[in-house]
Amino acid sequence: MGLPVQSFTYTKTVNYPIDTMWELLSDTDHLNRVIGLFSIQNVPVQPGEEHGMFRAIRAKVAGIVPIAWDEHPFEWKQQEFYHVVRNYKTGPIQRFVGGVRLQDRTSDRGSVCTEVTLFADFTPRGLLGLAAIYATGVSSMKRTLEYIERFVQLREEQPQRTVLPQPKEGYGFDQAALERQLLSLRKQSVSEKVSERMKEWIALGGDDDVVDMRPYRLAKLWKLEKDEVLRWFLYATKEGIVNLSWNLLCPNCRVVKSSVNTMSALKNAFHCDFCGIDYDLQFDRNVELCFTVHPQIRPAFKNTFCIGGPMITPHIREQRRITPGSSAHFTAPTAMDRPYRLRTLQTNHKLLLETALYPLGTVEQAAPLPERSIVYSEVGFEANQLLLVPLETSNIEVKNHGDRDIVVALEALQPSDDIVTAAEAAAFAEFRRLFSSEVLAPGLQVGVENVTIWFSDLLDSTLFYEQVGDASAYGTVHKHFTFVDDAVRKHKGSVVKTIGDAVMAVFIKPEDAMRCSLFIMRGLKAFNTVHSRNAPLAMKLGFHFGPAIAVGMNDRLDYFGRTVNMAARIQALGGKGEIVVSREAFERDEFARILNEGNAEVQGFTAAMKGFAEQAQLARIVCRDCESD
Repeated sequence: MGLPVQSFTYTKTVNYPIDTMWELLSDTDHLNRVIGLFSIQNVPVQPGEEHGMFRAIRAKVAGIVPIAWDEHPFEWKQQEFYHVVRNYKTGPIQRFVGGVRLQDRTSDRGSVCTEVTLFADFTPRGLLGLAAIYATGVSSMKRTLEYIERFVQLREEQPQRTVLPQPKEGYGFDQAALERQLLSLRKQSVSEKVSERMKEWIALGGDDDVVDMRPYRLAKLWKLEKDEVLRWFLYATKEGIVNLSWNLLCPNCRVVKSSVNTMSALKNAFHCDFCGIDYDLQFDRNVELCFTVHPQIRPAFKNTFCIGGPMITPHIREQRRITPGSSAHFTAPTAMDRPYRLRTLQTNHKLLLETALYPLGTVEQAAPLPERSIVYSEVGFEANQLLLVPLETSNIEVKNHGDRDIVVALEALQPSDDIVTAAEAAAFAEFRRLFSSEVLAPGLQVGVENVTIWFSDLLDSTLFYEQVGDASAYGTVHKHFTFVDDAVRKHKGSVVKTIGDAVMAVFIKPEDAMRCSLFIMRGLKAFNTVHSRNAPLAMKLGFHFGPAIAVGMNDRLDYFGRTVNMAARIQALGGKGEIVVSREAFERDEFARILNEGNAEVQGFTAAMKGFAEQAQLARIVCRDCESD
């Protein structure tokens, strides 16, 4: 007869709101590092292998004693709880079930605080297991409480500190080398604020903080502009403070699957062992730019301490395991500001959630409510779509009518804004200038799901050359290229190439392309006053957005496809001082405000374009206070 389960609970009230405590404790990889647990290895499932719900994990206790276990997927609800089940194949403990619960509380003084409960059930394997529970399991729970206390202490002593508590205070690094590189970096006019933050980050952050750094995440943490931080990292790479790399993300679970050091090392297809799917590269969906501290500044190692905690997949709002014949309840946002879906792990069955179109209070009491119970079977969810009525509840019950366990995730479809996608990097002017050698391998074509292609061109340039002469005209046109390039960079775009007197540029957002276009048209009068008073230049602009293909061409990243061709045709339809855009771009929500602020007139029209069978719905935009002579 085996020994009974040993249960433990610890509770602590902390004078911080629940969202802060969730951010702290749901980062289980960092938490496990700090409390002294051992690093782990995930045993990958090979393509074609039958794999269940468990992840096979192995590690070495104290770096010597091997241990292995099957780990269930974590279950959680954001800002409420998480727990995990581990069945050990070797070692003194047979089974572990444990996690964290959070509850809002109010202190005696009326301030908001959080009650943190740590809970764990250990099943020992013999008397040695009992000793191991206290020596390792209970000790880890107590160190977690100390971790929370240390976090509170550091926040009180250093309110501006952003680095979380670490296994030790301070890491060895070459301070003199870093100071020399930062001094050189100042010549590039990069942000001093970022430099100061990074000095602290390198000195105090753990290996997990300085490996695979995400500039946009750090910008949010430091309350700085995203472009400001990304620009710093790009120049810091050239100075030898950090190295860049490209992470490949599974588009399904959004977990990093592999990493390469150069864009040319990217391959067309990758495999996610846990989701069991192969996927093609998409620059704006599953390739991200990351940075790691240069080993000459500070050695850092990429070890893993947890593979399934909530912070690893922060886009998942809730994740639940449902056994056959049972059900689980999910709480969807009542007024969803972005699309969500239900998805089963591994089988990858999906169900889109949509908010009802009528507002609160307009539904008659007698009207039937949309069904909130969803049945799942081996072939997937019963319904194709679920409408959520914004009434007093948004609970969804998922019933498992299949014959095996399932894990269901309620997740946001919108990509994370914490990552610098390869598409964004390629549209960032400093990246294209500093890393022109970062191009795709010959013959490799990578899809970009949505990119804005922008063209400018000079009108009557042949006549202009005749009027002012070749040498003078060439000089003015060259200055015009600089004027356009500066405007594109100022508006978060990047010039791809020049074609005669025309310029092709790329933006991630059509809104940035529109702001850039208005800026150029408004600034053209001042440009002509300085550089071409007697024979003023006239321009026409146009852009379109949609999918494209990125390729390495002539040692640079270039774009091809229908969107590029259409953008060129759209620009060609413009007249003097006009910006022509596709109707799809013009009808975007933010455009009305941009055009109103830009004092622009808009006229819709339809036109045939060479090479396209259908008539194009377009909009012609003229800036009222722009150059018109």
